Amino acid sequence: MEPAIEARRSPRMMLGTTKGLVATLVLTLFALSACSFPSDMRGTSDEIRGTVMVVGVIGSDKAGPRESEIINRIADHYNARVMWVTGEAHRLVSDLEQGKIHLLAGAIPQSTPFGRKIGLSRPLAYTIIGGDRHKTVLAVRKGENAFLLQVNRAIGTSP
Repeated sequence: MEPAIEARRSPRMMLGTTKGLVATLVLTLFALSACSFPSDMRGTSDEIRGTVMVVGVIGSDKAGPRESEIINRIADHYNARVMWVTGEAHRLVSDLEQGKIHLLAGAIPQSTPFGRKIGLSRPLAYTIIGGDRHKTVLAVRKGENAFLLQVNRAIGTSP
């Protein structure tokens, strides 16, 4: 029978392991503290808080009842009043990209070709296009993730 061999670590090995662990922990905490998720790249949430939320509506004088209900919930969250702007899709998407409006409504299909240029909410209703039923969304300026999160919270569960 062989005697058991006891593995021993030198104090130097233990110190190196401890230093590495501490360094990793410090770097991880630093990285996490530097992150603020989600955030708005251009400050939409801060801009509308206590003031005015400008909402564009494509091709109609008013948003639909479900959209209006959600938009009012968003405005209430930010203690903002809603200013409605109407127009055609291309102009309103451009206004959204430039920050002239904060939110875009008007039965926007989830498969909108503008999807690469703007941030889209989760589905909130349906619309009929060419006889087919499509989920509809609201749109925000790309990169306004905290604002989009609040829009999605106001929508709640998908239709």
